Amino acid sequence: MKLFLMLCLFFSTLSFANNPKMGFHAGLTNSFFSIDPKPAAEDEIDSGLSLDLGASFLYEMGQHGFLGEIAYTIYKGNNPDEASSESIKFSYLEIRPNYNFNISPQFFLSAGLNLGIHLNTKFCDSSSCEDLDDSDADVKGIRAGVNAGLGAKLNLGTITLLPKISYDLGLSNSIDSFGTLKVSALRFTIASLF
Repeated sequence: MKLFLMLCLFFSTLSFANNPKMGFHAGLTNSFFSIDPKPAAEDEIDSGLSLDLGASFLYEMGQHGFLGEIAYTIYKGNNPDEASSESIKFSYLEIRPNYNFNISPQFFLSAGLNLGIHLNTKFCDSSSCEDLDDSDADVKGIRAGVNAGLGAKLNLGTITLLPKISYDLGLSNSIDSFGTLKVSALRFTIASLF
């Protein structure tokens, strides 16, 4: 039901623009975890690199525009011990409405919100991954954040490429069992729009 409501909200924005471009994006996410109170060294979580895949929609209205994304995103954290291959992965379905301001015909600044629905949490070691019971780990069902970034528009005939780098500041608590755990990320994506 949550997915249906998010999709309805997202697609309802189609009526606000005259020249929509739609397509797909792929990218990498480098996650950062802030835990309060600060845990013991063996309980810390280092940043990890993971995937970001989804659909993108661009509506330009002169100097301004709207860039919307629906993405399957994984936030990955690694054990800080170099001898260990343990990691934790939080998977979300996110909607990211962003306001774009064109600073030139090829470059834009963007800022907006992130709203994610938690899909699952996995704990992995060198040999396998296991799903964590979200009720035992007190994983929250919704993740909220704000983001800001810089992107470029490369027009290649009927295709527009949008490489973008952005920082996503996590505002909501992701897990209660640690105290307060918030996930932020540095994200690089390339969208191909038609």
